[in-house]
Amino acid sequence: MDSGPKTSCFELARFGGHFPADAEPIQPGNLRTIAVTLSAAATGVEYFSAHLIVDAQDFTMIANADDVTVTAGAPSAPDLVFETAYTPFLALAEGTLTPDDFTRDHVALTVHNPAATAPFQTLMAGAIAQLQR
Repeated sequence: MDSGPKTSCFELARFGGHFPADAEPIQPGNLRTIAVTLSAAATGVEYFSAHLIVDAQDFTMIANADDVTVTAGAPSAPDLVFETAYTPFLALAEGTLTPDDFTRDHVALTVHNPAATAPFQTLMAGAIAQLQR
């Protein structure tokens, strides 16, 4: 197992996922989970920028080679916009929602630069695989 900071954060988040959820979770949950997961899944993706909207909260994602950064706020000119809600993302992570159902029923994707579509899909597939280990 890689002991780098990204992997360590992801492994710690995964470990925490084995504990029962709070009886009354704070909504929309811990959105940083998404950022950590995407960052841990970055392996060889080409450059792209994305506007992530999760429960109406804006994030900027910049992917480049083996690094992904996710920061709060909307980017000025993203290659694509990915919108979803935290609850289905969490269900996907817990394995109670399939990737196909998640994509079909809980995602809105707007592409401004078609060249970004394949790298984004590669990153998301890696993130889903990380979550479902």
